[in-house]
Amino acid sequence: MKVKISYIISILAVFAVGFGIGFYVKTNNKPEPVVIHDQVYDEIPPEVRAETGSATLYGKIEKISLNDKGGSVTFRLVEWVQGSDNQEQAALETGTCTLERIENDECLGDPFFIRDTKKEMTLPVSTDASLEALSPGPDGVIKQDASGNTVSRKITLLELSKIIGDKQLANAAPFIFTTTHGVISKIQEQYVP
Repeated sequence: MKVKISYIISILAVFAVGFGIGFYVKTNNKPEPVVIHDQVYDEIPPEVRAETGSATLYGKIEKISLNDKGGSVTFRLVEWVQGSDNQEQAALETGTCTLERIENDECLGDPFFIRDTKKEMTLPVSTDASLEALSPGPDGVIKQDASGNTVSRKITLLELSKIIGDKQLANAAPFIFTTTHGVISKIQEQYVP
């Protein structure tokens, strides 16, 4: 009987020592900070995702329809391709470049590639939507900061419809559309170097 009690006490002692060591190591072993894009975090930040009920889309505006409730925008969806391997693949798939031009570095000079998906969407625009453009204003001037960087300017849906009336601009400039429950809440012209 004494052997069984001492055996049980020994097992309990081993568990207690193991638990104590684990507790000590956990409280005194702080992880190294994580550095992401020059910002220091005590732990890895969660992946940033759009809120439920919202989405971010890239597209080129085809048409703007104005009405008494604001209007709607019809746009062709585009894919914003990054990374040289992905860009080369996208350029080949769309017929924008040939393999020979890619091998000679004659095709993709930008750090991105915009692939047209040939899919269109028409979505209503919220009456309080935020609209920003980088294109020249009515006076033909592009808004810049003190360093000469192009900055966005607030515009109305009517002004945006006038901007995309210029087909050359409409085909060249992609826009970022933020939607909330299927309604556009923000439109931003994407800077393309």
